[in-house]
Amino acid sequence: MRSHVPDGTVGIIHAAGMGKRLRPLTEKVPKALIEVGGHPLVDYAIALLRKLGINKIVLVAGHFHSQVKAYAEVRYPDVIIIENIEYQKDSLSTLSLALKKVATGEGLFQMDIDFIYPAGFERQLIPLFAGEEIHVACTSSPPPGDMVKVLVDSSGTVTDMRKDIDLAENVYGYIGMFYCPAARVPGLIKFVGRILASGNGLQAKVWSMLAQFAKSESGAVRMADVGKFPCIEIDTLEDKEAAERYLADHTEIIKNYFE
Repeated sequence: MRSHVPDGTVGIIHAAGMGKRLRPLTEKVPKALIEVGGHPLVDYAIALLRKLGINKIVLVAGHFHSQVKAYAEVRYPDVIIIENIEYQKDSLSTLSLALKKVATGEGLFQMDIDFIYPAGFERQLIPLFAGEEIHVACTSSPPPGDMVKVLVDSSGTVTDMRKDIDLAENVYGYIGMFYCPAARVPGLIKFVGRILASGNGLQAKVWSMLAQFAKSESGAVRMADVGKFPCIEIDTLEDKEAAERYLADHTEIIKNYFE
């Protein structure tokens, strides 16, 4: 798997959000430390990055940052931990902070904290790292209503990303991951900076920025179809309960991550 991820790729984990829909659990514990299947969500994210061969990892926390920092410093002393004190402004400010840790000549792979992927999923991500454009990871499984939809043209180039796109041909589900090759990072940094400087980024999400980037002259965004899989997203208490049941029936997922 290491041969498919370019050397010098930085893994960025978004773990700054408040997890409002997981209350009351997140009233005392950050979402990153919510346990599912006996492991906190942050462990799943870091385990996947390790399987991809990504060694430089940036973990951005916000809500209950001190708890995330205390946990990660002991368990993952080589991980770079950043605090986003403006975490309530949504995910674009989190990405902006993480980009400061991406050095010249490094690419980046960004992932959200709230997904658990099936055993062997790292192999399905191979298409994400192909080519010289930004790629967003998408599933061809029918996306649920609250999932961000990705509309592409016949060449696989992204033309729009929204939650309210009607399901039709050439519509995919965004799974909270994107890859930006090293050559495109400077342009991405400038684009994010312009959005935040304009004041329009206060409630911007990363996927919204990617949609704007795709429509701009800054460069194309392409869709990487990682195929169909049982995507486990931990966004609500009901999601957590369903994930616990699913992992209990599919013990190979836990083994794949942690054994």
